[in-house]
Amino acid sequence: MIISALPYYLDQTVIEDLGYIYAYDDQLMLSRIVDDSIKEAMKELTKKAEKRGANAILGVHMTITENSRVMLSGQAVVIANVE
Repeated sequence: MIISALPYYLDQTVIEDLGYIYAYDDQLMLSRIVDDSIKEAMKELTKKAEKRGANAILGVHMTITENSRVMLSGQAVVIANVE
C-alpha cells in the first residue's frame, strides 16, 4: 500500500479514484502518545482503502479533533503499475 501526503505519486497514473476515506484512533490521545495514535489511525485507514480495492492512499492529512482524537483522511486510489 502506497501512502502519500502528496495528491499524486511520482510519475504514476491514477487509473481509478475510489473516493475519500477517513479513520480515527479509537483511544483518546490523553491516554496514548501521539505516535501510537497515528499508527492506529493509519492501520484503520489502510484497512478501509484495501476494502475498496485501492493500492494507494493519496493526499493523506492528519487532524486532531476537539475531543483529542487523531483523524487521518485521504483519497483511496488505484495506481497503474504498482505491485
